[in-house]
Amino acid sequence: MYLLPPQVTPVVNGDVQIFEPNSNSNIESDRLRFTNGLGVVFAPSGPSADRMYYYSDLEASGNQDLADTGLPPLIGTPASVLEVGPEGANGFTWTPSPNTYNGISDTPEASSFLLLGTGLLSIAGFMRRKWLQ
Repeated sequence: MYLLPPQVTPVVNGDVQIFEPNSNSNIESDRLRFTNGLGVVFAPSGPSADRMYYYSDLEASGNQDLADTGLPPLIGTPASVLEVGPEGANGFTWTPSPNTYNGISDTPEASSFLLLGTGLLSIAGFMRRKWLQ
């Protein structure tokens, strides 16, 4: 959940579907959901969203990334946008006037976490060795 900055023009409540690039079968990969503090997605009284939720689809292979939460059911009539760029480094731009939302797919890979863990263990070992001397 991301809190949106206060704005003169409130953000319209609802869903935005994000589709895979070069997809003729309309494969939805991600979804943005804009709500207010009460979780209202469809606001008949007008725009009142002050928070954004980001959902990502589950991988068919079963190898899930931390960001893969699954897509919730659609509510209302969603907007849609197409991702651009190669898989793993793609993104999207959605511009409901007067706002602009840029999404970038840069989920860290497992090897990044392995490198971080190795570095932390090395520092811990160095500190322990220094402490024992």
